[in-house]
Amino acid sequence: MSRIYYRGARAAIVCYDLTNSSSFQRAKFWVNELQNCEEGCRIYLCGTKSDLLEDDPRTRAVDFHDAQDYADEVKAELFETSSKTGQSVDELFQKVAEDYVHFTAFQVMTGERAGPCQAPGAGGPV
Repeated sequence: MSRIYYRGARAAIVCYDLTNSSSFQRAKFWVNELQNCEEGCRIYLCGTKSDLLEDDPRTRAVDFHDAQDYADEVKAELFETSSKTGQSVDELFQKVAEDYVHFTAFQVMTGERAGPCQAPGAGGPV
């Protein structure tokens, strides 16, 4: 993916397939890419196809605790979703929207302007 698609991004949803461990490794690449190029970008890590786990828990290839530990390490929010059932999809987008509103309000209150590769608020709200 060309950097032009995420340049200046304030939020990114990085998805991986809960039933495919290599997709989790590829997601880590994109998280790293975003963190290196878009320091002010809030990352939401999204495991997909959670409905398949309900049908057969043995299909899980990415351990929840491993994903949560990684999300904590990179300061990302973790969600497990299903496009088929809609599980946690609304919650994910609601969280992205709320965080963006809080971040924007923080910028307005402080008069701060973050550039595309400048971390907002030096640890302030996102």
